[in-house]
Amino acid sequence: MRRIVHVLVLGATFLTGCGEPEASPTTPAAPTALARTEAVAPTSDEASDETAEVRIGTLNVRWFPDGDARGPGEHTTDVDMLASAIADLHVSALGLQEILVGDRQTAALDRLRARLDALTHGRWEVVLDDCPDDDGRQHVGLLYDASRAERLAVHRVDALAGNERGDGCAGYMRPGLAVALRFASGFDAWLVVVHLDSGRDDRAFERRARAYEAFE
Repeated sequence: MRRIVHVLVLGATFLTGCGEPEASPTTPAAPTALARTEAVAPTSDEASDETAEVRIGTLNVRWFPDGDARGPGEHTTDVDMLASAIADLHVSALGLQEILVGDRQTAALDRLRARLDALTHGRWEVVLDDCPDDDGRQHVGLLYDASRAERLAVHRVDALAGNERGDGCAGYMRPGLAVALRFASGFDAWLVVVHLDSGRDDRAFERRARAYEAFE
C-alpha cells in the first residue's frame, strides 16, 4: 500500500526528484528537473498522520531582518511575529528570500529559529547560499524542521541566477539553492529556492529569461 503525500509548493520553492526512499542513506543526485508537486512515499503502521504529511512553502522576508536596503528602521522585521506566522503554516520546510548576513542579522535568524523551536516543539535549522557575505547582499535560504527532515546535501544552481557569465553570485545576484531532505515519512526530495532579478530594464529581463531556460 502506498500513500500520496501532497506538498504545498508556493512561489519560488520547487520540489524535485521525489520518489521511493533509497535502500541506503546515500546522497541523491543533484536535481535535473524542477517541477513536481506530488510525492509517493510508503506508509507504515507506525507513521502518524503528522509525520506522513509534508507541507512546503516559501516566503520573501524583505531584507531580513532590517526590512530595508538602507538598514534598520521603521520596517525592521518583527521576529516574534514572523515566527508565529511560520508556525501557523505547519510547514516542514520553508524557502526564504532576501536574507542579509552579518553578526546582527545572524543573531536575528538564531532568535527566529529559537522561537520556532518553542512554538512548534521542533528543531529548526537554516542553510543559506554560499555567496560572499558582502555588505547589503541578499541571500536565499531554506528553513526546515530537523526533527521532521534530515538534510542530505546542498547544491548551488548558478544557472538560476541568469547571469551572463554563469556565476550565480556575480553582480549581487542570487543562485538557486538546492537542498536534499529526507522526510520522516521516508522519501527523499530536492527543494530548490530561487529569487530572480526583479529589475525592469533589459538586462533584468534577459537574466530572467536565462533563468527560466534553466527550468526546462
